[in-house]
Amino acid sequence: MRFNNIVVNFGSRKLSIAQHHFSDGLSTNEIAIIDSIGVGDPIEFKPDLESLLSAIGRVLSEPQRESIK
Repeated sequence: MRFNNIVVNFGSRKLSIAQHHFSDGLSTNEIAIIDSIGVGDPIEFKPDLESLLSAIGRVLSEPQRESIK
């Protein structure tokens, strides 16, 4: 398996955009928020701009998680 991953600062939030390539030729594209707890639940998207923008909107609309003290 091969990974491509970038982290983008988006205002006060960090987005992880990842692409995973598997040996059988399949690939997965995912986006998730990185916060003080770690990486949030990833949202999959298709490899096109419309799907990426939709996934960004969905991940940014999720409520912010707070760490347990």
